[in-house]
Amino acid sequence: MAPTRTRAPLRRVASPVARWLGELSPAQLERIVARRCPPGQPSTDLEELAAILASPRALGPVLVGLDTGARQVLEAVLVAGDGTPVEQVGRLLGGPAGAPGGRSAASAPGWGGGTAGSDLADALGRLEEAALVLAEGGVVRLVGAALAQLPHPAGLGGPAESLHARTNADFLRRILRNLGVTPKRGNTRAGLLRDVVGAIGDPSVLASVLKGGPKGTEGLAAAARDNGLLQFSGAYYHLQDREPLGWLVNRGVLVGASWSVFEMPRETALALRGGRLFPELALRPPALVPGPEAAVGQVEAAAAEAAQAVVARLAGLLEVWQRAPAAQLKDGGVGVREIRRVAKALRVEEREAATLIELADVAGLLGVARPGDAVMPSEAADGWLDADLAERWRALVEGWVGCDIHLSLAGAIATNDKPIPALLPTAHPAVGGRRRAVLETMAAIPAGQVPTRESLSARLEWAHPTLLAGGPAPPSVLVDWTLGEAELLGLAAGECLSAAGRALLDEGPQAAAAVLALRLPPLRSTFVIQPDLSAVAPGRLAAAVRAEMELLADVESTGAATVYRFGEASLRRALDAGRSAAQIESFLSEHAERGVPQALSYMVADLGRRHGTLRSGRAASYLRSDDPALLGEVIATRRLAGLGLRTLAPTVAVSEREPAEIVSALRAAGFLPAAEGPDGALVLERPAPTRARHRLRPVSAGSAVPTFSGSSRGVGFQDVSALAELAEILGLSDLSDLDLDDLEEDDLDPDDLEEDDLEEEDVDLEDPVGDAGTGRPTHIAKSRPEVLELLEDASEEDWMVRLSYVDSRGRESQLVGGPVAAGPRRVILAVWPNFASKELVTSRIAWVRVLTEAEEENQ
Repeated sequence: MAPTRTRAPLRRVASPVARWLGELSPAQLERIVARRCPPGQPSTDLEELAAILASPRALGPVLVGLDTGARQVLEAVLVAGDGTPVEQVGRLLGGPAGAPGGRSAASAPGWGGGTAGSDLADALGRLEEAALVLAEGGVVRLVGAALAQLPHPAGLGGPAESLHARTNADFLRRILRNLGVTPKRGNTRAGLLRDVVGAIGDPSVLASVLKGGPKGTEGLAAAARDNGLLQFSGAYYHLQDREPLGWLVNRGVLVGASWSVFEMPRETALALRGGRLFPELALRPPALVPGPEAAVGQVEAAAAEAAQAVVARLAGLLEVWQRAPAAQLKDGGVGVREIRRVAKALRVEEREAATLIELADVAGLLGVARPGDAVMPSEAADGWLDADLAERWRALVEGWVGCDIHLSLAGAIATNDKPIPALLPTAHPAVGGRRRAVLETMAAIPAGQVPTRESLSARLEWAHPTLLAGGPAPPSVLVDWTLGEAELLGLAAGECLSAAGRALLDEGPQAAAAVLALRLPPLRSTFVIQPDLSAVAPGRLAAAVRAEMELLADVESTGAATVYRFGEASLRRALDAGRSAAQIESFLSEHAERGVPQALSYMVADLGRRHGTLRSGRAASYLRSDDPALLGEVIATRRLAGLGLRTLAPTVAVSEREPAEIVSALRAAGFLPAAEGPDGALVLERPAPTRARHRLRPVSAGSAVPTFSGSSRGVGFQDVSALAELAEILGLSDLSDLDLDDLEEDDLDPDDLEEDDLEEEDVDLEDPVGDAGTGRPTHIAKSRPEVLELLEDASEEDWMVRLSYVDSRGRESQLVGGPVAAGPRRVILAVWPNFASKELVTSRIAWVRVLTEAEEENQ
């Protein structure tokens, strides 16, 4: 609804917008300033505030936040023009029963519908609250000239008079002759142009043109009707009537904007649409369809169980990649083979395994020793594993809300019908805003009401059309991804926001973790061992008990209860780590609620008795045993002949092989050897794991850096209110180019990189000369790992570099600039002299070196 106005005594002001602002209440003014003014530019002067609202810079945030209904009404006002009566806006939206010239709207398939006055008034009220239009006295005015300059409203082309501004009189006569129309306004160019405008906006004339054209004419005209602009590959010089494009251009239905771009005049498109701007009106939000009922308690229980499960699965992922780090693909990321390995180990679907991998990375738990190396747990992973469950969950949520990556993109099927690798260096600036929009929409639904996924998605698409545009998937898929990620983390369950999810919206991750902690079952130190050698631990085990159980047994499943499985391999792992059979038996007896099954006691005792009976050390290598018969059996085993064991004494044999190789071969043959140190003591086989020191992807602004001290870092959702971010979403360099109907994100094509103006420099690649600054590398990196490492160092130290780049046509050029971000597939370089950003393909960089301080000063 339109904002309520309260009169207040103010000084005289000149502009209508300033007078209107003066009639608003302080609360209304505060909302407008918050939505429209850039940070740091609020003003109490009404004229100054009116000027800010009229500037292009103030348009970005509010245009992104418009719902579909308000956007349709705004575009109708832009088409009708400033100062249009409200009734004319309504006609453009709903359309008359019959279009001018007697043409029925039914002849324009898909273009119909109507509009109710209350819906139009509500949408105008939302636009007025956003200070985009001013509706007074039945007339709608635009707030600011910049808004009127937005191109192609409702997907329409420009007015015919502007498109034909350079068309000469001879061609105008030819258009009229081809249309079969006799000039009525004289033979001057102005008169001929008015005749052409009238003819190409007449539905009966257009029907004759489309019917008489060559095959494909109607389809081409329909495409231009819906999109305004048509882009063709190649250039068109001679347009003939035998082709649909030439037929339409020679009759004024299409106008050439360039050699390969053609535009349909606005009047023509409106006539073909039956006088209506949109095929379907959406002035009011779609209804939320009730789904299956779910009690609040059920939602909270399911959310808490999901939170526990995701933490346990992330711990399992770290264990898998600690034992065997994941190899990266040639172009970066980890492929299907590594994702399947994780899925099999965690007993989850491959799509979920890919999402978990992405979640571990954005939480800072994964990394690489050097760029291009295998992926392994990071240095922060140890602290995360030792933290309390709620604290570990908080780190995951911080990583999720602070990243600019769609976790669910990994594992999705790409256009080439292949799964998308995980951990690719991709980013989408609108992700944070999308997450907040989804959670806020769910938070507005009263507790106990559960909408269907389809209706919730439709509501979100209506409320945030611009935010959900730009990929990397259709809006409905983006909503499904975000909902799925929220449910994976336990922020939602069954289309309902959990209490932790609401706390995340209101106060942040730390408050959400505190709410979750209240929902978690109390810590336990006991479990139940089943006769089948499995152990069930309901709820949460204390950290020390959990760590010992993960050493003694393998985790089979997680959730409300954790199931462990004892076996020879798991018990041998504990023996290798220094536990004795007596210690294992004592631990199990102390914490097993119903005692230790006899079968498990026998297994522990048998393994303890056999473990270490055979010991390997270095002589070159030796194998000794207090049982001469057992040693003889080993030497007589054929499959161990390759070890070259020879007896020195009844209880000692030696070999030229390494001790680790001997131990591995003996275990494969069914024996239970143990490694022995120089002092005769057992060598523990759980050394400190190697940890990665480098992130795989650059950390975006606002991303969380995991801490495990219990204090929140105050990480919040990313916001797309900044104009620069809006431009990045829309692929625009300037807001004046903003197209309200074309909001898809364009990927940078390295083939389109312009040639740099720098001259070729003679460089000795083997012996570069230069006065290197302190700490600056002086070598030239040529191999891909060296190039990545050098660019990463230059980005961190803010050094400028010179590199040789080979484009897709084989042309080599040298660029100088500062690396903004470097990844296995793409490098973003701020290129000297204007430091415009260019995206380069990493594999096409032939060499790179860091400039000396003297060279930088001379740039």
